Amino acid sequence: MARYFLKYAKYSSLALVALAGSATAEGYPERVVRMVVPFAAGGGTDVLGRAFAKELTEAFGQNVIVENIGGAAGFIGTQDVVRSDADGYTLLFAPTAPYTMAEHATPPATYDPAEDLIPVARIAAQPILFSVRSDSGFDTLADFLAVAKDDPGYLSFSSSGAGGEMHLTGEKLKQASGVDLLHVGYRGGGPAILALVSGEVDMMPVVTGSIMAYIQDGSVKALATTAPERLEKLPDVPTMTELGYPEVDHIPSWGYSSRLARPTRWSQFFKRSVKRPPHRSHSWNTWTLCRSVLPICPEQTSWRC
Repeated sequence: MARYFLKYAKYSSLALVALAGSATAEGYPERVVRMVVPFAAGGGTDVLGRAFAKELTEAFGQNVIVENIGGAAGFIGTQDVVRSDADGYTLLFAPTAPYTMAEHATPPATYDPAEDLIPVARIAAQPILFSVRSDSGFDTLADFLAVAKDDPGYLSFSSSGAGGEMHLTGEKLKQASGVDLLHVGYRGGGPAILALVSGEVDMMPVVTGSIMAYIQDGSVKALATTAPERLEKLPDVPTMTELGYPEVDHIPSWGYSSRLARPTRWSQFFKRSVKRPPHRSHSWNTWTLCRSVLPICPEQTSWRC
């Protein structure tokens, strides 16, 4: 699985190296940088985060250490970053859910992402695949939903935790199709995928890079994608729009944030060292939505710029 993330991490790593050159010229970092991944090891966020941590370590000349703090769909690890010193030596690498869903979590997160975290750069994005085991007997999403309608609550789906990207995508499918599915949350994408492969759950909405190896070895098959068009490597997998559920379309994105107060070294580095690409790539087989780091507007605290 890791080769999918490492292959496409190179598009952003060049920009990170340029960033690091500016950083070291200003005497930063002078010691180890801690990168928190708020999910268990082995999932998509972890693999991608480690790929970029390696690039930053080489560029900085200082170790960037990844620490997995899983639980509560990323909220626990994010809270750990919020409690850290605002000195630029603790970074958060996460999808958007710990920011956008903080106030909607149950119980609500104890931090305010708009006040406590500074978004630095959006690094990557990837569509979701509604995936089942190959021996499940489901050949299409319609087959899966038909069983779910006949026996409400019988079929289950896994996610990296309640309130996270995968969980919300599953809930959107339930709402759009009118079925009742049992949600089973885990401490990260890795354990959630293992639950699917082992038969603990029946389905998982999961990002492409995390599940592609299982699709290629024949243990898992995809029933639909949330991408706006069919994937080049999975041409037989229909989009949710094709199947009549356009409201389920969703492309999660991942990025860095920091505890530094404005103006921050990190946001200045990205703004100065990284140029916005002229257009976004629509090759949804790759992790990166843009073929370089996409900086966040310095005047915004949103991941949309």
